[in-house]
Amino acid sequence: MTTSRSPVTEYVGLVAVLAALVTVFGFASDHFVSRVTFTTLANQMPALTVSAVGMTLVLVAAGIDLSVGSVMALAAAVLGVGLTRWHWPLPGATAYDRHSTSRLRPHRPLKAPLDFYFDFSSPYSYIASEWVEALAARHGRTVRWHAILLGATFQAAELKSPVAYPLKREYSLRDFRRSARFEGVPYVPPAEFPIPTQNAARLFWWLHDTRSAAAATAWARAGLRAYFTRGVALNDVVALKALAGASGLDADAAEAAWNDPVWKARLKAENDAAIAAGIFGAPSFLVDGELFWGNDRKPQIERWLASGRF
Repeated sequence: MTTSRSPVTEYVGLVAVLAALVTVFGFASDHFVSRVTFTTLANQMPALTVSAVGMTLVLVAAGIDLSVGSVMALAAAVLGVGLTRWHWPLPGATAYDRHSTSRLRPHRPLKAPLDFYFDFSSPYSYIASEWVEALAARHGRTVRWHAILLGATFQAAELKSPVAYPLKREYSLRDFRRSARFEGVPYVPPAEFPIPTQNAARLFWWLHDTRSAAAATAWARAGLRAYFTRGVALNDVVALKALAGASGLDADAAEAAWNDPVWKARLKAENDAAIAAGIFGAPSFLVDGELFWGNDRKPQIERWLASGRF
């Protein structure tokens, strides 16, 4: 005698297996049961749904043909990627979500950028600036650069430059050179150190706000390399103006910018924001809300980006 199983019991095994897999992977990884995972699955579902519906129509119409199914699967996958990542327009239809009335919201990276705080007169900031972008890129992150003044953070934290202490000065100067050699970056101790670099920092924010973050980052690299490899005195307005021109900027506009009260206030606001975020030295890195201070925190940042909190 044959007994028929209810539709419910037919799926009990599948549900049990699915629950077991979720449990196993949930314990194996801290990131499996997370918003990112479910967001990724949701982003992949539209293409699979379109493919499944299309193949179902092929079967219903009795036009079973592997080539037809393959073409539809490929077309659905390409369409899904085009809509979500490349922002293709969809004629005759508008995609809305419950939080926005905008058409087809642009793709947003799932990983937060790394915030990099630096001072133009900090040797360790210069060294870190040469590796931070590559490190972030290895883990699918971008970098947000923040020009600040150590003088402001030192005052807030009641600190002084390490070279201001006689017992620590010689060690610090030696460690600057050694750290640069360790990272394989050129370094020539500037004749005058440290120096005030507020004008260079104001130019950074001028470029950041009027042109682009990329233009500001390019200026930051140019200024840091000029000071720590060629000894260009960033505190000398003539030398700074010449460097601005050599870096492709309008030298007169640059000089006007660093004297403009607007960009003086912009730098002060950034210093205040950095202090409010707990920044007391440079280089500093904010990764997922966690603060790392110093060029020598590179291994810890690398591990954090690779495997998460520790």
